[in-house]
Amino acid sequence: KDITNLISISGNVNKSIIGTYPVTYSITDAFGFTARKIRTVIVMDTTSPVIMSVNGKTFTDTVRSQIGSAFNAQNAVMATDNYWSNLQLTQTGAINVNLKGYYTLLFNTTDGSGNQAVPFRLVVKVDNIIPPIVSLIGESDITVDVNTTYYEPGVNFSSVYYSYGSLVLSTTSNLDMTKLGTYTNTYCVSDPSNNVVCLSRIIHVVDQIAPVITLIGDDPFILSRYHAYSDQGVMITDNYYTEAQLKPLLVVHYSRVRNDVPGVYYIPFDVTDPSGNIANTVIRTVNVIDMFEGVNIVNSNNKISIYPNPNNGKFTVDYESGVQSIKVYSSIGALVKECIVNRNSKSTEIDMTGMNEGIYIVKVEGNGNSFTQKITLIK
Repeated sequence: KDITNLISISGNVNKSIIGTYPVTYSITDAFGFTARKIRTVIVMDTTSPVIMSVNGKTFTDTVRSQIGSAFNAQNAVMATDNYWSNLQLTQTGAINVNLKGYYTLLFNTTDGSGNQAVPFRLVVKVDNIIPPIVSLIGESDITVDVNTTYYEPGVNFSSVYYSYGSLVLSTTSNLDMTKLGTYTNTYCVSDPSNNVVCLSRIIHVVDQIAPVITLIGDDPFILSRYHAYSDQGVMITDNYYTEAQLKPLLVVHYSRVRNDVPGVYYIPFDVTDPSGNIANTVIRTVNVIDMFEGVNIVNSNNKISIYPNPNNGKFTVDYESGVQSIKVYSSIGALVKECIVNRNSKSTEIDMTGMNEGIYIVKVEGNGNSFTQKITLIK
């Protein structure tokens, strides 16, 4: 009869601690007879330690060490084990910390169980490992106007080991002063030991200048009563945007002109460019006058007369004093001729023989006063 299920086991094996552990198997049958066996369990370490660099590389690695400074291998190489701690590394080979070059060191270790690690090869390059010192001249974040000249502030740089002349500065940039945007200038300084330090400067190219509106044509503009008003337009100039881009943004209030009521009207022109710069408002003055009511003398003391009327294009304006300008307008209010008055003369002859026949308005101005009269040109 199988009585395996009656076997009792005693003893404790700690697999985490190396050692020898007895395990006892015992059984008692129905008649009181007892049997006992003892098994010896040996917990041992058969795994070799592992040597690696602080960079995590096994078998071999290369590190750099500052020339003139002591080299501590414990800062470059370490040993780990599955059981033993405080492993002692043995080192073969030496380096000259005062002479640039490559030096080879071999490391090994044996754990408390006698397991030996695979040797580790460390190549030490004695060199200058201190990077150049680099600093920006001026601000690290600069704002400049588009379509202007950018003046690069540059950088300062030096080295604790190498001379200034042995350092190399390289600059890369995507800056475009003709386009709005944010750009980066990068400055890298390298030394003969290939130590490199890079700094960057952010450059914002912006538009901060407002457009300029310039009236085209007459100002003031003389408009004959009941005639439709047609503006002569404006010119818009800007340091960045084209006139074609700005014209659709122009705001004009033509509705303020009433061509049925004589008087003085003002038409404002405004524009804001896509960068948010607001142009100075420009205003055109429109004088709505009744051209066909005959002579309108604002200041009769000037004793002004125009003759002959009708005429064939040549006529004379007589006056006593104070006249500064004589202007001739078409029946729709367009300026067709302007005469410079000789102040030493009391008469001005006007030649309009090159004009089409029709009705014209002569406006005489001086000392803040004006005189207007309709004339008829017949050929």
